[in-house]
Formats: sequence, C-alpha cells, structure tokens
Amino acid sequence: MNEPAFAAMQHGEGDERIAAFAVTWERTLPAGTSFVRGGRARRRQLLEGFAARLVAAVRAAEFDRRDGYRVGQDMVLEALADPKILLASSQLLREQLLGAVGLRDARAASRLTELLDELAHGFATAMRTQVWVAAESLGRGERTAWRDRQRDLERQVHHALMHDPLTGLPNRAALIAMLGEGRHHRAARRALCIVNLRRFGAVNQLLGHDAGDRLLVGIAQRLATFAAERGDELAHLGGDTFVLVMTGVSGADEAVKAADAVLRALPASWPVDGHDVPVSGRAGVVESAAGAASPDELLRQASMALDWARHDGSAWAVYNSGRATAHLRRHQRAHALPEALAAGAVTAAFQPIVRLHDHAIVGMHALPRWAHPATGPVPEAELLRLAEQSGLLVPLGHRLLAEACARAARWRLDDTGPLDRASRRLGAAGPQDRATRWQAGPGAVEDPAAQWHCDGPGDGATLWPGDAAEDWRTGEAGKYLWRAGQQDPHDERAGRWQPGDGAPIVTLDVAEAQLRHPDFADTVIDILRETGLAPGRLHLAVPEHALHDPTDAAAFALDGLDRAGVRIAVTQVGIGHANLTATPVHSVRLEPQLISGLDPNEPAHRSNLSMATWLISMFHDLSISVTATGVDHRGQTTALQLLDCDHGLGRALGKPMTADAADILFGLPQAN
Repeated sequence: MNEPAFAAMQHGEGDERIAAFAVTWERTLPAGTSFVRGGRARRRQLLEGFAARLVAAVRAAEFDRRDGYRVGQDMVLEALADPKILLASSQLLREQLLGAVGLRDARAASRLTELLDELAHGFATAMRTQVWVAAESLGRGERTAWRDRQRDLERQVHHALMHDPLTGLPNRAALIAMLGEGRHHRAARRALCIVNLRRFGAVNQLLGHDAGDRLLVGIAQRLATFAAERGDELAHLGGDTFVLVMTGVSGADEAVKAADAVLRALPASWPVDGHDVPVSGRAGVVESAAGAASPDELLRQASMALDWARHDGSAWAVYNSGRATAHLRRHQRAHALPEALAAGAVTAAFQPIVRLHDHAIVGMHALPRWAHPATGPVPEAELLRLAEQSGLLVPLGHRLLAEACARAARWRLDDTGPLDRASRRLGAAGPQDRATRWQAGPGAVEDPAAQWHCDGPGDGATLWPGDAAEDWRTGEAGKYLWRAGQQDPHDERAGRWQPGDGAPIVTLDVAEAQLRHPDFADTVIDILRETGLAPGRLHLAVPEHALHDPTDAAAFALDGLDRAGVRIAVTQVGIGHANLTATPVHSVRLEPQLISGLDPNEPAHRSNLSMATWLISMFHDLSISVTATGVDHRGQTTALQLLDCDHGLGRALGKPMTADAADILFGLPQAN
C-alpha cells in the first residue's frame, strides 16, 4: 500500500466514527470471499483505511474522482478481490458511509457516487491485470481457461454493479444508464414513476430485517410482472423504493394513470412469517419530452414529487416547475435561518389591538419578521414552520419575547413620559378635505409635519404620510394604520389611543414546544426582570390544544406565570376543545375561520354568527375577555361590535408595523 494510503488509514483509525463503520463493513462482507493475511483484525484495519480515504476525498477542497479508482485497485491487491465483495461494499458505502460520518449534503452524495463508480472501475481493472499476470506463466490450454474465467468474473462484476443484490432488479446505476440510452431518446416523451412503500420501516422494527427483505422480494416480483405486461422497465433504488420507466407516453395524464395502476397492482397485504402485513404505497411522477432533462434531473424531479405526495398525504403527486421553485425557495430559507437568527436578522413587527366599542388602541401583538437576502420577506406561518423543522422554534420565541418586552417597556405612561403629553388618534377625513392629522393633546408638538394624507376614499382607506412628514419623521406609522372601520367618516372615535386607557399591553403567540420547554417560565420571568416590563402588560397566547391536561408540564408553567402576574390568552378557540376552567386563562382569541363567516356575504354567515354569539356570551360569563383575530373587513367589525366582542386584531383595524413605527404611534421620538 502506498504512503498516502497508509496515512489516510492511520487517520481513519483515529476517527471513532470511521472505525465503527469499518466494523459494520467487515461484518457485511460475504463469508469465504477474502483471505487477508493477518485475519479479521488486519482486514478491519484495511477497511478502515479505505473508508477514511473515501471520506477524505469527499471532503477535499479539490475533488479527484480517481481517488476512488485507487481504492478499488488496492482492495484487489489486498486480497479483497471477489465480485461479491465489490457488490456488498458498493451498496454499503453508497447507503451508509456519509451518514456514519455526518455528511448529508447533496455535494457529498454526488462526490461519493463518482468515487464509487471509479472504485468499481479500478477494482475490475486490477482483477483483469491480476488474471493476465497469472496467465503469463501458464500453457496455452491453461491460458484459455484463465481468459474464460476472467470474462466470467467481469460479467459477475458488471452484474453486481448494475443490479440490486436482494431483488435482482436493475439498480440506480443501471437506471441512469438506461435513461441515457438512445432508444429512450427516440421516444417522443417519457415518464418516471417512483413508488415508495408506506410504513415499511415498521415491518423491519416489528418483524425484523429478514422479514422486511422477504416482503421486498415479493413486492419486487409483483411490480416486475406489472411492468413486463405494460412493456415498461422497473428498477430498484434500494430499500422500499422502486422506479417504473415509461416510454412513448402521450402526456402527464397517461403517466398519472400508470402511477394509479401501479399502486393498485400492489397487494392489499402480504403474508410474512404468519403475519398479513398491510401493503400500500405512494408515487411521484415526472413526465417530459425525451432529452429535455438529464437522467439525474429526471430522477431528482420524480423524487421531489414523491416528497410532495408524502407531505400532502396523497397517493401520488406530479412534478411541476412552479412548485419546485417554491420548494427550492423553502430549502434556501431553511438553510439560511439559523445564521439569520444568530445575526439578529429575525425581528419583531407589531400589529395594533383595538378595543371594539370605542376603537381605542389598547396594545400591540408581536409578530416575527424576516426577509431572506435572495428570496425576500418570509410569511409568518412559513417562518414558524421552518423554525420548527429546524429545531429553532424555542430560540426564535425567546428572541421575539425579549424584543417585544423591551419595546413595550418603553411605551410607558406616567407623569413624565411622552404618552402623557398627548392624546393621539387617527381622525377621519372629511368629504371635502381628504387630509387627516394627528390630534395633539396638552403639550403636544404642533408641527405641519403632523399632517397626513388619505390615499383613496376617507372611509376605510390606508393613511400615507405627506411630504412634510420627513421633517418630524412620523410618516412610518402612517404606512401601516388603517381607520378602524367606522361607518360615519366624521366619527371622532377612529383609532385613538388615550393616556387614560392605561399603559399598552403586548401579546405574542407561544408554540406548544416553547411551553413545554423546562426553562420556559423562568426565561419569561428573567426577560421581564431585565426589560422592566410589568408582568400584567405581557399577554402570552397559547394554543388551545396545549391545555388538554391540567396536570402536565405546560399547565405547570402557565400556573407559575399566572402567579407571577403574566396574563394568559388562549388561541384557536372555536376550532378545538380544552379544559379552560382548570387553566389560569384571562382572555381568548377567536380564530379567523370563525370570524370570516361573520361577513353577511359569506355562505357560513348564519352558523358562524350563532357560534360566535354563544362563545362570546359564554366567555363573558366566565369573566374572560374575547379578542377576534383576522378582522379584515368592515362588516366583520360591525358584527363583532353588535356581539359585544371586546377586542379585535386584523387588517381592518391596523396593519403590522415596524418596531420604530410602533414607538412613533405611542409618542416616542424616532431615532435619527
């Protein structure tokens, strides 16, 4: 073995993960196929070195695929020269090596595929050379026998490289070669259908891997028969995933029909070790003009469609470029989110909470906001999903809570604070003059910059700052505030906030994962102490489904926060159920699904109105205040006023605004 190879082997011996993988590799080799001098210990040492060399090649700054070729040659030179060894090793390396050392990105997978192709080439070349060297010392007849043996070994190696050892079906390498053949390009259109068995992992866990293998063999035989009857080709990508290749299809509809047919061809159950194992599958379909996409691209697109079917809970899904673009955008955002969170790029926005009977602004609801550098602003729901999937929901909630409390602590109301100097409201524009201005109370700054212009009709239009607002820099808030849905454009109660109403509250949503974190209650109390925000001004909104058990960790945390003075609100009311009487609840939020039906033009108006009436009355009887969310139309505002709903949150009452705009709204000067 050369010096670089020996050095790589020594590096592998120092890597516990590679050493553990070498143990698995050594156990995978078929019995009686290698005769390494030094026995199993020496063979394991060699395998560890080979694995280390492949990992080093994958990680190298300058990738050289010939590193795989050299590993294949050295395997033969070290008496690991049986085609069965190549077959078992290639499959194990392809499926487990990267995961064993924590390499899971697409570039590493692509590099490993190239290395293994070269490994097989080097293995076959070294075997051929070995055979010819041995044959030189033999007679003519013996040479002929050696050549026949060599050709037989080459055929075995090729078959091993191109077929799955369990099912005997063509593998991924054979599929790629098949899709690149001329006969597939001569067809006008072609389609791929990836079929994945559902709940196959449970079979391995409950009945063992041998039972799972027998199930796969049986399913493979059934699918092979189906493909042969249709004149299609079938491949096995490994595990529980198969691929049907169809040529000459007329379009996506025909490909979908084939996918539906192959799923129906699966048996409802399959007998394994005396158990009738239920069998079902999902399919991902891609259809395109022949030659429009490379084999690798077609396979990637079909795999993406399979992921969509799994995500949607449907039997099959068809690849389309629009959804693929959105999928790629989500992947980019998920990859960038950890760094953005660490850098403070995820910030808080604030949306006004309005008291419905007089349209007073009583506080702000904090929302997470983040704009990806390449893809732009990320919707709140998607941001929360990405954080949850990335394991970042708790730190994201912590950051949002800290920023919201720090901002709200500035919105003080005392004898010296800025909010005591003025009573500010957004007045309505008259029919003659569309101008709207801040109405100043005693001591307020009188300045032409306080004037605002109404963009559109006075009733319910968005307020935009005038040019003069640049001097006083109050214009930011005007981009976000709407009139509170008054019927009369001269009504003087629109969108006001008065010092007599008390210091504004701040609310924010708390996910169940945050609520069940063991340090959640302590974290909230620490943030309140650090920011100086009074506990009673913080309202934490928890999902209703988190309150089913009054004895679990979530209930314990809420009880502690309640005793500390923090107010607890419950969300998703009207679409679920929970034991609210056993939980310290001060307010509830009616969900937008319920509020949307309050518009007289909606089909669900009558039923939603009855439900909302009953809920508001019930919660008032329990001394629990009610906030309606998703109030996006004036008709909803009017209906909620008639139902005596306490507060509202929605675009008809106020758009989300930046933290600086919220400061301006509550009378704090804007920083230069």
